[in-house]
Amino acid sequence: MMSKESVKKRLESEQGMSYTKFTYQLLQGYDFLYLFKNEGVNSDGTKFGKSEDGAIWLSPSMLSPYKFYQYFFTVPDAVVVRFLKILTFLNLEEINELASAMTRPAYVPNTAQRRPAEEITRFVHGEDGLNEALKATEALRPGSETKLDWKTIEGIAEDVPSCSLPYNQVLNLSIVDLSVSSGLFDSKSAAHRLLKQGGLYLNNNRVDNESKRIEAEDIVDGKVLLLSVGKKNKVVVRISGLLVEVPDYFIRNYFATFLYAKQSFGSNGI
Repeated sequence: MMSKESVKKRLESEQGMSYTKFTYQLLQGYDFLYLFKNEGVNSDGTKFGKSEDGAIWLSPSMLSPYKFYQYFFTVPDAVVVRFLKILTFLNLEEINELASAMTRPAYVPNTAQRRPAEEITRFVHGEDGLNEALKATEALRPGSETKLDWKTIEGIAEDVPSCSLPYNQVLNLSIVDLSVSSGLFDSKSAAHRLLKQGGLYLNNNRVDNESKRIEAEDIVDGKVLLLSVGKKNKVVVRISGLLVEVPDYFIRNYFATFLYAKQSFGSNGI
């Protein structure tokens, strides 16, 4: 610690450094060691805080209720009970009952997360925010029968990769080509492989036909498409206006006319 530049500067300054400040790192290290050994906290070594990439922001302008809910909905079983204890107002009896249920043979792994996800999202974003997150979660689940609308898809557009493609470039494009051009897959071979395995979804509907091409009715409300592989890998494809290809002869004739007019009348006459 004495060799650290920040400590050296504080010790050499007029203000100096208090004993509390000097030993803070030791205390912090001991806290982590104790919690790691006795409570299983941060077993993966990551930091749950502002310096971690993908921080869990409380403001909906920084992180949507859907994304907030999804974080807690996808945490491992090992931290479910701890999150319920430190981040919710559920009584210990109810939490212990859930913890007990998770140890029974009939428990299906990764199904207890719904409770902390709902409780914490409701506390931070209110009932409206929770309903928004639940609606998006259900609607965007691959295989879901919930009818998609462009508002629901746009609601997650900031949280998943997205791209914009012209309408006439997308129309009649093969699902494999679209999967690659949208960035969902790196190659056509990868797209073909997942399609054969039944893992590729268009607007939550499994694509079973390798020759599937995009039709007008596939475009949700005429504005977006949702491509999915499993629960987490999604791409929103926004449909922009027509891409008009101007023939070369039109461009040549236009500039020829422009140059002729400029020579005949001068720049002031055009």
